[in-house]
Amino acid sequence: MRKNYDVIITGSGPAGSTVANLLSKKGFQVLLLEKTSFPRKKICAGGLTPKTINLLNNIDIISEDELFKDVKNVKRILGVKVFLENLAYTGAFEGASGATVDRKYFDELLAKKAVISGANFSERSEAFEPIFEKGSVCGVKYRTINNGLIQTTEARAKITIIAEGASSILTRILSEFKRQHLVRAVNTICEPVEAAQKEHFEFYFDKTLLPGYFWYFPFNSGKEYGSAGFGLEKKINLKKEYHMMHEKYLKGVKISSEPQTWIIPCDYPKKIAGSGWMIIGDAAGLANPVTGEGIYYAVKSGELAALTAEKELHMGDYGINTLQELKILIDDRFKKEYNLSRVIKKVMPLGFHKAFFSAAARKKGILEKFMTGEMNFNGLSIRSILKYLFLLPLALILFSGCASSPVIKEESRHSYPPYQSYLHYSRGAILSRNWLFEEAIEEYKKALALDPDSEVINQTLAGEYTKIGRPVEALKIYDKLSTLSEDLKTLLQSAAFYIEQNRYEQAIAVCTRINEKEPKNPDAYFYLGNIYYKQNKPDEAIKMFEKVLELDPGADTTYFNLGLAYGKKGDFASAEKNYRKAAEVNPEYTSPIFALGLLFQLQGKPEKAIEEYKKLISLSEYDARAYKNIGLAYGQMKKYKDAIISLKKAIELDPADLDSLQRVALMMYQEKDYAGSLDAAKKLTEAEPSNAEGYQIIGSNYTELGKSAEAVQAYEKFVELDPKNSSGYIYLAYLYAKRNEYPNMISLLEKGRTEIPDNTDLMLYLGGAYFESKKYDKAEALYRAVIKKREKDDRTMYSLGVLLERTARFEEAVACFKQVIAINPKNADAYNYAGYIYADRNEKLDEALSLITEALKLEPENGAFLDSLGWIYYRQGKLDEALKEIERALAILKKAGHDDPTVLEHLGDIYIKKNLNAKAVEMYEKSLKQTENASVRSKLDELKKTKSK
Repeated sequence: MRKNYDVIITGSGPAGSTVANLLSKKGFQVLLLEKTSFPRKKICAGGLTPKTINLLNNIDIISEDELFKDVKNVKRILGVKVFLENLAYTGAFEGASGATVDRKYFDELLAKKAVISGANFSERSEAFEPIFEKGSVCGVKYRTINNGLIQTTEARAKITIIAEGASSILTRILSEFKRQHLVRAVNTICEPVEAAQKEHFEFYFDKTLLPGYFWYFPFNSGKEYGSAGFGLEKKINLKKEYHMMHEKYLKGVKISSEPQTWIIPCDYPKKIAGSGWMIIGDAAGLANPVTGEGIYYAVKSGELAALTAEKELHMGDYGINTLQELKILIDDRFKKEYNLSRVIKKVMPLGFHKAFFSAAARKKGILEKFMTGEMNFNGLSIRSILKYLFLLPLALILFSGCASSPVIKEESRHSYPPYQSYLHYSRGAILSRNWLFEEAIEEYKKALALDPDSEVINQTLAGEYTKIGRPVEALKIYDKLSTLSEDLKTLLQSAAFYIEQNRYEQAIAVCTRINEKEPKNPDAYFYLGNIYYKQNKPDEAIKMFEKVLELDPGADTTYFNLGLAYGKKGDFASAEKNYRKAAEVNPEYTSPIFALGLLFQLQGKPEKAIEEYKKLISLSEYDARAYKNIGLAYGQMKKYKDAIISLKKAIELDPADLDSLQRVALMMYQEKDYAGSLDAAKKLTEAEPSNAEGYQIIGSNYTELGKSAEAVQAYEKFVELDPKNSSGYIYLAYLYAKRNEYPNMISLLEKGRTEIPDNTDLMLYLGGAYFESKKYDKAEALYRAVIKKREKDDRTMYSLGVLLERTARFEEAVACFKQVIAINPKNADAYNYAGYIYADRNEKLDEALSLITEALKLEPENGAFLDSLGWIYYRQGKLDEALKEIERALAILKKAGHDDPTVLEHLGDIYIKKNLNAKAVEMYEKSLKQTENASVRSKLDELKKTKSK
């Protein structure tokens, strides 16, 4: 089924429904897809800021009067309450209101508005693949589930807009978006707190959560209740932490539902448009990094996407250059706000939050606006706040040293930039902290023009170049500094840069200069040790690290690096000794403990490794890597159930750890938990659609579950994603062979040979496919090509022997099987096949008997081999012996669930010789039931004629 639209929108949350509504009102044909069905559950704090309500009103989607008319699902919020240790602040919204809404109600309302405006709406419809034409997206493929049946549809459109949220499959495919900043949030429903007086958003700033916060929002949905939770980037046990925060701030308030978690993406979008497509809302990572507020960003990005789409639809141009106008609109509205919010978020935990809130509380309306995202970051009103956040920490950073830095002498002429360049230098520093790195560089360059010899400005500018990935410019500065400077700090910074850029000889030269100037400076020796380690010179590295320890016996990092160097040269005992010393010097230093675990795993001592990883967990129960490596260690011990438990814990703590998820899928497969393995592998491919191994695991599970069609589909995806992996072709070829789909098998393996022309396994499998399709010439050519490459390959030689026998070249076939025996004297099939050829042709029966006897020594209970023995006896006229062996062969084969037509024919032939014609008829008829054979049919007809006479 295929349909055409002007615009397809995937996802009917606030972003998708907004753009669908606005474009439908303009008369465009819009398809809005929603993978769930309404009313749907949505985990969310459920707060609407005054700014969001005003926006919905201004773009004519929901008026303020209409919103607050529904008192059952919407509660008016009058302001904010903020609590910080012993500080408390209550402020009212000026001339506006906020609201709390049940997201089930709110999202369904927005979708209904879009339908009323003319949008085509399809629920339970999940877009899973973009459609491309000439490099441009021209629609999507989506699955719709109705009454348990899945229907796949292709929908075409001039523009596709993705608004599916943080887990969007299409986002990952089109934008190659890698999330860097994810707020992990938790929320629960609880009883109301002083219901009649609760008309404010409440925020509790706790040092445990900074820069995140705990919230309580009052709701009304027929009865009063509360929504509470928090969000932060730290990887901790959210549910456990929630109960602690609840007890602290809402003690005595009963929790009505188990806390639930979700992800808020806060990555400012980099690539959100391409040829024929745009991404908005959560899918684009649009949310406030400090407050986590996302509904306004979703609606606003929907409005901007609608403006962009409308313009381009009228122009008839849907290419990347025109749709990129969305990025310009997004940047203009949000970029500065995002940059400043990220900086605020970074400095809050550093102790500046109290100054910030004290300053904000003194200026009416600031705190209310800040906590609800109402702040005008592009205006001037924020300056009174920013001076507390930026100027104070900037002064501390610029004019304070650290314990390990050299003391800068007062007479050092260029320690700080002179007055003439200070203004530009200070501006650059502020811009840099605001993430405006290019602008900062221009200010530093102006400062440097006024004071070209200033080492501080040179150092800072070089660091800025390095930060934004311009090492060539940085290198020019460091080359000058490392040659001319006499300042140890400058020289050390230069050495660190050279090491980072793998310019080891230059780094060594700088460190040598430092040692000449200051022989007791441990930093230079430490750098030299790291250089030698990276150059795979562990002995030289050890000498340098030991020199550091002579100068600084308490250097925990040096003990650790010394352990690494000993480990590199295979001296595990010394490595262990130094790791333990590092942990002894600094008990909170986790790297040496982790390294000990790895060391024991490397030595094949997983039990000891687990002991070390458990020490890590005792230091921090939220250390995902410790649980992961415990799982891997259990895997080494083949204790897969224990391994799975630990790996699942690692995934719980770090949902982005797809490697652990893949290992869980594999281990469940090993445990024959095919359903569990399949579920894990599906989650893996949903999170990472390009993961070929994930589809391989899915295919293997479907194979074990007897679902061959699904297995084929999975393996086809495996081959598509990893065309250079021979195993994909082989697994899929095996499935095609089981289904007797030899044309598909041949087409697949021929493609595989194009991708991997010298792979002999593919050549052998393709030869087998040609053989089954009776293309014997092609099969023989491939078998001989493989044998030329692998002379001792008994498997291929055997296949060639079978082909030669099939094409009536019996002597060549026997010679081939004898070559197989020479290569592998335990290849029972080769003995049997060679002996059977002689027996069937009634020649060299003694040699045939010898060959079959050898086969039976290797496999005494092989029914086919016993049939061959019986047939030799038949040829020799030993009918009783023949009857005994072939009846035994038939019984063994029947027990295995297989009546072999050839064995039945042989038994019929013996019965004729013994004048047991009725039994012979019975055997021939059974043989023909298995497979039609002209020779058997002729014998049966002759017997029946004789009987009728």
